[in-house]
Amino acid sequence: MGKSLRGVLRHFGGRRKRGRDPYLATRELVDSAAPVIFDVGANVGATAQRYRALYPRAAIHCFEPYAPSFARLSAALSTDSLVSLHRLALSSVRGSAMLNVNLSAETNSLLQSDAQAARYWGEGLLETQSEVEVAVQTLDGFCEERSIARIDERSSGSQNDSATPDAPARAVRPMRWT
Repeated sequence: MGKSLRGVLRHFGGRRKRGRDPYLATRELVDSAAPVIFDVGANVGATAQRYRALYPRAAIHCFEPYAPSFARLSAALSTDSLVSLHRLALSSVRGSAMLNVNLSAETNSLLQSDAQAARYWGEGLLETQSEVEVAVQTLDGFCEERSIARIDERSSGSQNDSATPDAPARAVRPMRWT
């Protein structure tokens, strides 16, 4: 984009769409100074920390079922009184499920890695090393138990919140997303 066109767009409040920060884009969608944010598949807390910087008064719920990642998540965020840490996965069922522990913890999943994944994402990320049993809960069940009436933003590493590829994400249907 030419320098003069950028200046004209900036003058009239226009913005380039390409390369736009998705976290900043949520500021236009979330109509609350103290939103409720769910970080599903929180890993070590980087996304929650980014949301905290954008929304200082947000109530943030972090979900991370994998013990080593949860320990790092707890170390990073346990002093923030507006962050709730939950060592469980959200799914279409309540109970327990097997979590596929991959070479890269950021890619751990209740779902099996696709055989073609390395072709798209590269080697050393999605290769499953082991499985561990983890607690799972439905989104609607979790919200009902805690009287959470709305979720303003949901960051998701949850593969549609399903314990199996063919199970629909029933959990999100009853929720009122605002």
